[in-house]
Amino acid sequence: MFVAGLSAGGAMSAALVANYPSLFAGAAIIAGMPVGLARDGMSALRAMKSGAPPPPGGWGRPVTEISSEIKAWPAITIWQGMEDRTVNPLNARACIAQWLEVQGLDEGSGRAEEKPWGWLQSWRTADGLKLAFYSVTNMGHGLPIKMRDATKSRRSGDPYVIAAEISAPAELLRLWGLKRPIL
Repeated sequence: MFVAGLSAGGAMSAALVANYPSLFAGAAIIAGMPVGLARDGMSALRAMKSGAPPPPGGWGRPVTEISSEIKAWPAITIWQGMEDRTVNPLNARACIAQWLEVQGLDEGSGRAEEKPWGWLQSWRTADGLKLAFYSVTNMGHGLPIKMRDATKSRRSGDPYVIAAEISAPAELLRLWGLKRPIL
């Protein structure tokens, strides 16, 4: 099973993986926040706008307190628009720190690649992809979708579906080895 969520749904995706890691083969946190960052509505709003410093014990601690016996985690992808004014991009960095720590990965062991749509940082082990960060330039708060006609996103009526040079759903299907539905 796979899980993906945007904004509060992204935070919920992270929380689901932290609580039930063996249920998921992959997860996407899109413009979300790290597990344990917010405890109520006010702390969530503060964190969304400005991010937060690491908690005592580091970002991994809130996850390891929930799932201390886990040895294998699903691959995690983190997506963030660098022009996001709703969820501060610092939260993506905190998510990266959290999942690197939880999975025992060294930040310096990752690979960074410049792409037409922004930057991709990825961390792999012999078992495959463990963590990837998609930093999408010229994008605000939403789900990046590659469209032939940029005006389609405005006509869709959904302000959180944003025309971009990369399509998160298509990329996730590729990463997760799933087939595209025939439309």
